[in-house]
Amino acid sequence: MSKNQKSIFFLLIFPLTLYLGIRSANHIKNLIEAQKTVSQTHQSINDLKNKNRLLRDSLSFIESKDFLDQEAHEKFGLGGENDTLLNLPQSSSDSKFDYFYPSEENVPPPSNLSLWIDLFFYE
Repeated sequence: MSKNQKSIFFLLIFPLTLYLGIRSANHIKNLIEAQKTVSQTHQSINDLKNKNRLLRDSLSFIESKDFLDQEAHEKFGLGGENDTLLNLPQSSSDSKFDYFYPSEENVPPPSNLSLWIDLFFYE
């Protein structure tokens, strides 16, 4: 082969090789992006499966008798089979607790002098 034939051969092979290399790199990049998308989709599917499992568990609890008993007890004050009802006497106005917790009608209003003292010295 002469020098002229080698340069023509090089001019034909080099661009073809460069073109095939660039296309291969693009295909590899597309494959990597597709793999990332597939892995994200798998993660999303696993998250949705876990959420579905939690929702099924809570649905089965809501449909159970235990949930109905709990809600009846909390919302309506209904007792269960083993609950005991205590009847406490009504407190009277002369109860021994009135000394510690006086009602508002039994407390006299503060005097004007004590209000002035509170204003200037305690605030």
